Amino acid sequence: MRAFRRDGDELVAEVDPGEREVLATVVADVAELLGGGRFEDRARETGSARPGSGTAPDDAAALAMRLRLDPLPAPDDPAVHRLLPDASRDDDAVAAEFRRLTEDDLRQQKIDRLAVLFDALTVEALGHEGDESGDEPRGPGAPDDDPPHGRRRRRSRGRHEAVAVVRVTKERAPALAATLTDVRLVLGERLGVVDEEASERLEHEVVRGRPGDAEGQARQYLGSVFLALGWWQETLMACLLADLPDAPGRRD
Repeated sequence: MRAFRRDGDELVAEVDPGEREVLATVVADVAELLGGGRFEDRARETGSARPGSGTAPDDAAALAMRLRLDPLPAPDDPAVHRLLPDASRDDDAVAAEFRRLTEDDLRQQKIDRLAVLFDALTVEALGHEGDESGDEPRGPGAPDDDPPHGRRRRRSRGRHEAVAVVRVTKERAPALAATLTDVRLVLGERLGVVDEEASERLEHEVVRGRPGDAEGQARQYLGSVFLALGWWQETLMACLLADLPDAPGRRD
């Protein structure tokens, strides 16, 4: 995984084959938690994970969601509750009414954004050739396939082994950043990351830990994804902040 960088009017980052598959799977899992179905199946059938791809939209179902009259209980899954929190902690009636009026649309918005990221990691990303420079910073835990000296060797790769080139316009970048936050919220809930101190402990576990059992290995695996996505998100935001008028190092 490499840092986002400016490329004309787009922000671009490369993701290696193994990382691409891991990220796409995690994104699909979060969408399924929200009720978005399996992105892999939809992409296989229609060429895109985005709802309604290749089919006519179900206007009746969409209208029914917007006109929900019955109360909607809060999600049982703590991770989903992190994505769809109560609007008020002090007034249950206000929280319930706000949830009834907004949750369906908010769920669909999050699912749609996750589908865009899934497509960017799979369908769209493989349509671009990897950058030949090999000089971009790489995320924490990323496998090092560079030779000891000189530039990274270019290898002929099949579709499933190709380096993914993720491209996003500056206008769409804030939505991508929000989606990465959603994925990290779910991972953070599963890992028990509730504050900065817990995040620092997790980083120590991932970097220095040597788990001997399956549960510890799974935690280290999810923790590495959590930390890598946080770094990736930081590089994305750095690109956006660099465009602000008073940004340090900005060149007019």
